[in-house]
Amino acid sequence: MGKYGFRRVPVASSFHGVNQAVDDRFLKPGESRDAVNFRCDGGILATAPGYEKHIAAALPAAPVTPMIFHEYRGDGTIAKRLLAATADDLYRWDPHDARWVSIRGAETITSGDFSYANYRESGVSKIILSNGVDPVYEWSGGESIARLYSDAGPPPLEAPRGRCVTVHAERLWVGGVAGSPNTVFASDAYAPSNWTVGDYEAGYLSVSTWDGGDIVGLASLLGDVVVFKQTSIFRIVGTYPDEFEPVQVMTMEGAIAPRTLCQYDNRAYFLSDDGLMAYDTIRAYEVIPNALADFWAGVNRAALPGACGIAHNNRVYMAVPWGEGQTDNNRVIEYDIVSGSVAIRSGITVRRFLQDDEELLFVGPGNHIYRYGSGSDLDGEAVDMVWNTPVSDFGAPGVKCIYDAILTAWSPTAGAEIQVELLRGGEAIAARTIALPPVRGVVRGPLRGSGRVLGFRLRNVSGSDVRVASLEVECDQVEDL
Repeated sequence: MGKYGFRRVPVASSFHGVNQAVDDRFLKPGESRDAVNFRCDGGILATAPGYEKHIAAALPAAPVTPMIFHEYRGDGTIAKRLLAATADDLYRWDPHDARWVSIRGAETITSGDFSYANYRESGVSKIILSNGVDPVYEWSGGESIARLYSDAGPPPLEAPRGRCVTVHAERLWVGGVAGSPNTVFASDAYAPSNWTVGDYEAGYLSVSTWDGGDIVGLASLLGDVVVFKQTSIFRIVGTYPDEFEPVQVMTMEGAIAPRTLCQYDNRAYFLSDDGLMAYDTIRAYEVIPNALADFWAGVNRAALPGACGIAHNNRVYMAVPWGEGQTDNNRVIEYDIVSGSVAIRSGITVRRFLQDDEELLFVGPGNHIYRYGSGSDLDGEAVDMVWNTPVSDFGAPGVKCIYDAILTAWSPTAGAEIQVELLRGGEAIAARTIALPPVRGVVRGPLRGSGRVLGFRLRNVSGSDVRVASLEVECDQVEDL
């Protein structure tokens, strides 16, 4: 055997997210097939932020749907009111008394899974809530909710009870109505409580395809109402009910999980059977084809209709049930719209998301509302970050003898440590824990092992908040005879 010599080999000089679309040997140096609980903004690998309670006071029962009511006041100001629906009640947060107050009144709530929309009718601000089972309700900031209906009867005309609502062209649009799975209903313009059918008043239309799907979501996007079904998507064009016309969008996939439908800029995002999709008013397409192939194979498809999502600050978040028999949304896919990178989060259970300006809220475990991406732990539990590098022969088929790991790294918190593992055949053959400095610097630790094809794993220790700019190793390469 002849020696190639002792040298320093770069393993990763930047980090760019998960990619399961190719074999481990063909990954770029900054990609990983197996990583969790990280961020890689600007190419720096970092421990993902955690979550913490948004409000210390617990609700009387587990929240199902968090909501924001926008109250437009006479002095020109807009007041925000935080609401939360449980399985059988609806609460508002009273910041003055620091408590949750029921506003259900004498009405009945049999499901807290609401779709909602803010509106201002005849000078009165209101939030409209529909769960597809109970009457459609409205709340204008008073003591209790009321039914959304018109006195134009007799009998009074209630709004259709749909699973999804949106506002477009000053009309309230409703879909997912029991007994009318392929019908979209629209209120009178500027009057979401008026459902008297007429050429220029309220109306409805069918978006039937007879393909086994029904309406699961509605969105107002770039001048159209968009209707999402499990296997198809439609745009509704026209200004008045007698002009309404459905136009089918080019796609092979529809929306399987209604609560994943969300908008950002000029795109709508949702989950289909194949993964994360985007709709741009012309077509619907896969956003990250096969990038999460291994992960997606572990998702419980039977419980996927309960998944939820949101788009917030240039990222799309999709919470899904991962694992055999899992029904809770216990994993979150994070897609960075700008860089195109994707990350996976564990240790977080999400039932529904809510955006409140710069804060991303969610409900899931327990009886609280939480802030996502806030704090350094998971409401008291450590964030366990793992990053596996691609495997490599470092450009030579012979045996490589590894001696030292060299990191350009740091941590904003005192006492932080990171563990570097040397992998051969997917198994760790050596490991070293390295203390990190408070400012960016170069640190090293002995890491002894050998092999022809090797990989490395980075782990934060005890939930440490780590930052890694690069990983190198010192090794001796030996040529085979």
